Amino acid sequence: MNFTSHFVGISLKVELFENIFEKIKNIFGKNLQKIIELQSMDSLHITLYYLPKKLKNSDFQKIEKIISEIDIDFGKINVKELNYFGKNIAYLSFENTEQLDKINNIFKNNFPKYNEIIDNSYNNFIAHTTIFKIKNYKKFLEHKAKVEKIFSEEISKLTKENIFGNIHIYAVSSNTSPEFQKIIN
Repeated sequence: MNFTSHFVGISLKVELFENIFEKIKNIFGKNLQKIIELQSMDSLHITLYYLPKKLKNSDFQKIEKIISEIDIDFGKINVKELNYFGKNIAYLSFENTEQLDKINNIFKNNFPKYNEIIDNSYNNFIAHTTIFKIKNYKKFLEHKAKVEKIFSEEISKLTKENIFGNIHIYAVSSNTSPEFQKIIN
């Protein structure tokens, strides 16, 4: 498979999100793929730092070393709400993300050459989990209130659970739908 990029992210416990995804599928029914594209359940994650298409072996090893030295208390990080990047992406936001911000800064400081990657170049890092891409915004608006109700009900359940897995390096192929993401370390 040809990978189009890589990133560092925190895996999430997929089983805790299955109910949300099923409810979203039920709202859109047979029109789901015409209106939104759900994130693959196989690779739910919080994106921490974007990496290029090709990673040098020395950079890969350095990233693995940094990951192995990260000590994070996930108990302080909570799911906040469903939010949007413009009209294209629906994502879960988090609160108490100071630790995630620090991790992002560790990678920015250790890999300044990757800070030019568009998603690393924003002034403010936003820890997020992409839930779906919006393909038809006008049609999505017809269902938006129902989708947001699901999240307002389910987020309180998620905040009672440890939803976090481990920090990994992911490889991405944007040539598939949904986008294919695979843990490679």
